[in-house]
Amino acid sequence: MIDEAKANIEILAAYLPAQLSDEELETAVKEVLAQASTKDFGPLMGQVMKRVQGKADGTRVTQVLKALLAA
Repeated sequence: MIDEAKANIEILAAYLPAQLSDEELETAVKEVLAQASTKDFGPLMGQVMKRVQGKADGTRVTQVLKALLAA
């Protein structure tokens, strides 16, 4: 049963988009910040998520965005 679950995970993983590296994610967030007219977290988060198009988990995006806004 475990082997079957692992096989199913591998099959499904093939259909998921590749995740951005930390450097790629930070670059994407910096690009959004450079073009943004606001520093409000909510709208910026939406813009970053739209830009990365499922290639980064929201938790990772939140961490990077908060760190860059605090800098």
